[in-house]
Amino acid sequence: MTIFFDLTPHPPLHKWRGEDCKKNLQINFYQGLILGLLLLIPSQVTATDRFFPWKDAPPASRVMVYAPATPASLPLILAAEMLDDVEVKLFENHSQAHSLFLKGEAEMISTGLSVGIRLFRQGVPVKIVNSYVSGLTYLVTTKEMDPFRFRDLQGMTLCLPFPGSPIEEVTQFFARREGMAWHSAFQIEYVMFPGAVAMLRQGKIHAAVLPEPFVSQVVGHESKYDAIEHEKAGCDTAERNRAEHDRVKRSRTERDRAERHQVERNRSDIRIAVSYRSLWEKYTGDPNGYPQVGTFVNEKWLFSDPIQANALIRRLNQMVQSAIETIETSDQSASEKGGEKMGWSPDILNSAIRRMTFHFLKDRELKQAIQTYYSTLGKPLDASFDSFFYTDNP
Repeated sequence: MTIFFDLTPHPPLHKWRGEDCKKNLQINFYQGLILGLLLLIPSQVTATDRFFPWKDAPPASRVMVYAPATPASLPLILAAEMLDDVEVKLFENHSQAHSLFLKGEAEMISTGLSVGIRLFRQGVPVKIVNSYVSGLTYLVTTKEMDPFRFRDLQGMTLCLPFPGSPIEEVTQFFARREGMAWHSAFQIEYVMFPGAVAMLRQGKIHAAVLPEPFVSQVVGHESKYDAIEHEKAGCDTAERNRAEHDRVKRSRTERDRAERHQVERNRSDIRIAVSYRSLWEKYTGDPNGYPQVGTFVNEKWLFSDPIQANALIRRLNQMVQSAIETIETSDQSASEKGGEKMGWSPDILNSAIRRMTFHFLKDRELKQAIQTYYSTLGKPLDASFDSFFYTDNP
């Protein structure tokens, strides 16, 4: 707003006559009134800002969630589609994603439970919000093992991702339960999952512990182990056959055809020996598996606006639970939504989803499950980890 004032000299007051005097006095009065009102308004605030605060206001910021480009992220991807203020950004380089999360580039990150535990031990201000994957790991071999026993791996090369990994810790637990001496009984080779897949195909190793989708990539879409598991679960064979028929009829890209050809070439040689979720149930009695993937929140963001952050986390947890229900009732439609974003073919993704166990945990149940898991492995969490667990306080 611009106001012009008349600053030209005026004749002395005693020279004004009648109406002229009255008119000029009125002008000076209103000018002074306007000037006084303007002084009461801060210079940086305009009338439009004061009375129409929504005009030209920036859009509400979206909360960024980093997640790996694997089937384990599917619940988060579907949940974000139902939330306007949440965005999921997929990553393939885990180290880079963890670094960006620590720099505050994302408010939350989905990654392995052990990663969050390690960050907390290093003093990073993180809390675990939920866990929703409890079964995605399998031991894959080039030898028929029915029933599977770890002692049958003696003399064979077992491939694990890296020393001290969660997969190695759980494998050691299973071997101890069978009375096996870890270092003397097995020949261990440490190779990350893509390398292990290649070495299995080339016959350079005999066995590897792999998570999905690498299991489906190397074994295929249906194995003898899967058929046994389906039969145990009382699945409808006819329904599965119809689903398989529909899957085959779908058009495939050149990449899909190449993947399918590679998988078919390996099916006769490489097979699933055992599911780690099944082994966990065998030795602990828990049919739900153990928490493997979690969503972690940056504590600084959480405390910057607790009311808004708690409300968003509450809605995110609700949508993740809803997404898991969608996946379990129609994995094909769910995989079609997430497959393009993750870069995996529909065949591999559908197979991976069928083999995975989604089990949602939060709050007290999540804390109890994680504490039980580490106590079972012989590495109980101390009291300092009480602040590691996010609690919903509406």
